[in-house]
Amino acid sequence: MRDKYSGLQIGIHWLVFLLVVVAYAAMELRGFFPRSERPLINMVHVSCGITIFVLMVARLLVRLKSPAPPIVPKPSPMMTGFAHLGHLAIYLLFIALPLIGMVMMYWRGNPGMPLV
Repeated sequence: MRDKYSGLQIGIHWLVFLLVVVAYAAMELRGFFPRSERPLINMVHVSCGITIFVLMVARLLVRLKSPAPPIVPKPSPMMTGFAHLGHLAIYLLFIALPLIGMVMMYWRGNPGMPLV
């Protein structure tokens, strides 16, 4: 078993982090832009969300093939359980939230929405 994550896993991790920051900033800062620019800002947000979804699915597949390295020193079973629960929550959120956003856009009939 390896003692560290693969370069692919590390790369996906940081790319998802950057995309989350950009998606969040796009929505929080859109009020500073003129109304004519808001569709572009919204599309940045949507594009980040769709990319996060794709990367998280890829991350899950890579994780199934290459399990996480062991933590040294080994934590207590309770802390290990909490860590697994936290990771599960993050994976579910980062997969479910983009899906919910895509469904909402589809139901609104937004132009340019990919049919998933």
